[in-house]
Amino acid sequence: KDSTAYDIKISKIDPSGVNLFSIIIASPANNTAMLRAIATDDNGYLYVSGATDVGFISKYSPSGNRIWVSNYNDFY
Repeated sequence: KDSTAYDIKISKIDPSGVNLFSIIIASPANNTAMLRAIATDDNGYLYVSGATDVGFISKYSPSGNRIWVSNYNDFY
């Protein structure tokens, strides 16, 4: 990968410090992926918003699997 690009990495860590999983949101070449907001709901689902070459909102399961992603022309 191009060394001038920056990805988003989100990790779930247990209370003992063990990494349960990591999610990588890749940036386009020669660009930066930007994390805007992150939240969880009462059921442990993770919601992530930000921008790569387009704005996005993604939902992940409690085990780190992406359930859906919506892309937007606006970055924020």
